Amino acid sequence: MITMIINGKIGASDAEQFFESAADKAEYNGFCGELEVNYHLAYIIAHIAHHFAFYGAGIKLMCDVAVMLKYCGADVDKTLNILKEAGLEQFSKLIFTLCEKWFGVGRDFGIDTEKTELFLLGYGAFGNVNRNNAAVIERRELEEGRNAGSFATRLRLLFPPYEKMKDIDYLRFIENRPYLTPFAWVYRLFYNLKYKRSFVTSSVKAIGSDETNSEAKEELGYFKEIGLL
Repeated sequence: MITMIINGKIGASDAEQFFESAADKAEYNGFCGELEVNYHLAYIIAHIAHHFAFYGAGIKLMCDVAVMLKYCGADVDKTLNILKEAGLEQFSKLIFTLCEKWFGVGRDFGIDTEKTELFLLGYGAFGNVNRNNAAVIERRELEEGRNAGSFATRLRLLFPPYEKMKDIDYLRFIENRPYLTPFAWVYRLFYNLKYKRSFVTSSVKAIGSDETNSEAKEELGYFKEIGLL
């Protein structure tokens, strides 16, 4: 059984592939199952990394880690071993260090957490308040070796490739049907105008500005520091 619980590549890690068959890792009682506690915590930390890589993480996600450690019997070493296989060992050590500092559970690995604390506390409980989404878009362009902020960046934002489109929830109908990609572009355009107009408008407008370029480059360097790239 294949059950993908990480949707989208997280930097240089293999987390998307590592967690794609999560249902096979569950412990079942009849038709009901739950993930083994350390595997579950590893997923939560990978999910935090996913939020970092896309549109932000907040303190609420750190609370999830603290609860798993304090009340669910999760083990730092066993979770680290799982995340090492997924390519997120360095990032998970940062999260455990910060969890120890904030909540008294986890482990201090001697990592400087100042930038991460500012990142987690700066954009609301879920990490998506007042975030420069255009900088996220440009940083992801830089990750892939492209020139961020160009006209081509705007085109890729408006017309993403089939490989990315098929993983968007409301566009799942094109999976294994790449010939429907042009139709999906049109559908996505109207969907975004209806439900995400302000997000799209502000993002497109800010792409290419000096402020956005600077933020994107700064975030790229920070992500390299914490092991996401």
